This record gives sequence, structure tokens and C-alpha cells, in this order.
Amino acid sequence: MSASDTSYAVTALLEYEAPTRKNNENSLNEDLAEKEKAAGIEAFNNAYDALGGSRTATSMGGGGSFWSTQTEGHDSSNLVNGGNLSSSTGIGAGLRFAMVLQKKIIHTAIGLMERNAITTLRHFRYAHVSSSSLGGDSSSHIIRTQDLIRQSTGGVNSQDTKNGVSVFSKPLALTRLAHFLMDMNRESGKWTGTNARPLVMIADKPITNSCLIVGYEYPERAGDFVRNVFGKHFEMTAKSMNGTFKFDSFDSNVIEVGAADVQRFMEQLHYLLDAI
Repeated sequence: MSASDTSYAVTALLEYEAPTRKNNENSLNEDLAEKEKAAGIEAFNNAYDALGGSRTATSMGGGGSFWSTQTEGHDSSNLVNGGNLSSSTGIGAGLRFAMVLQKKIIHTAIGLMERNAITTLRHFRYAHVSSSSLGGDSSSHIIRTQDLIRQSTGGVNSQDTKNGVSVFSKPLALTRLAHFLMDMNRESGKWTGTNARPLVMIADKPITNSCLIVGYEYPERAGDFVRNVFGKHFEMTAKSMNGTFKFDSFDSNVIEVGAADVQRFMEQLHYLLDAI
């Protein structure tokens, strides 16, 4: 299996919310931050296990020892003839999740473009990934364990969204959507020259009544490097207004904003960039 396939598979597992994290009656009283943290740890462990297992020493007679590899969640034989999606762990499951995610990215990107749902301002473009931006199907950006299995095996039940989470409420998935949009429009020549601008993507996080915002810089020419300065701009914008903000992503260009504060945050970001 190629390194890029492994990367896509592990990334999908890293941001995949396990089915045990549903919003049932017993979990409604749990602290949301703690639940999200626990889900993140669980996803990280599943992704780590899928890379291959840890080596352990087993003693032999005469004081010697040999190394055996524990391959929890990583059985390459599962990849033969379509793979095994009976669980949420393993490199095979990660590949299937990555395939479904890529389909969601393409579908969502095309939907945003066809509906003219990307707003162009002086300093950046932005789009809000929500049910309204994707047309009448409010579940078009919702994904669950059962949906992943059904879609990857040919059956889709996009209407079944109870206890679902937005697939784009994760930083890497939302960044990949931004990258696809930029790549698509750069290749077509639409977002080049005087029309070239950074892209800010917003995605709903219904479980926490907030939105994830990602600032994405993309070079006008392939191979060029563009420094992402949205981390600094996001921090300055948050400090200039009252609201609910959270910086807890590995990347500084990612911020979580309370749903009620998103519109004001985007306006303030625009005014800030206008001033500097």
C-alpha cells in the first residue's frame, strides 16, 4: 500500500468520531469538552493502532528473547477483495472512511459553487458549510458509522442523521475541503491574478452549538509557498470582541467560535484586515 493511501486512511481515522460517542440520554449531562477530548483520544489510539502495532519482547528458553509484533487493528489481509468494515478500527476501515470523505468533499465543493454560496470580500473569500448552503437536504454533510459502512458497500441512508455529527466539523476535513475548492478554481483560472484570495471555511458543530473556522492560504502557482497568517488575525479578532472562542487545534489557523458570534466574528475579521 502506498504512503499516500496510508496517510489518507490514518487521517480519516484520526478525525472519525467513534459510534460509542452518541448523544444518548445517559451522556447528555456529561461535560461536552470532556466528551470531545475523550473521543479525540479514542480516535488517536485507533489511528495509531492502524499504523502497525507495537513490538513486544517474548522470553525464550536459555535467557534469550524474540520480538513479536502486535497488529491490533492492522491486518492487511482485510484489504483483500474490498476490505472489512465490521469495526471502526484498522487500516482497511480507514481507507473506506477516506473514500467516503473524499466523495463528501467533492459533492460539497460542487454544491457550494453551483449555489454561489462562496462570498467574495476584499481580502478573502468565505463559505459556511451548513444545510442551507447545501440545498434542501440538511443531512448532506452529516456522517455516522452506519452511513460510512452503507456508503462504502453501496447503500446510502443520508436521511438517518439522529446522533450524527458534521464531517466537516473537524479541522483536517474542513482544510481538505478548502484545498479542493482552491485547487479546482485555480486550475479553471477563476481564482487567479486579481481574483486570487485566501479562503475562510466555516462548518457547524451542532453538538457544541458552535462553528469551526479554518483560514486557508493557497499559492496562485503550484509549488510556491504562502505563509498562513490567519492564526494571528483570528487571535486579534477574538480579542477585539466579546464572545465564545476556543483555540485548541494543532494548527493556529483554526478557531472554534460560538454559533451566535460567527457573523460578528467574520465582520470583525474583515474590518481588521481592512485596517491593516
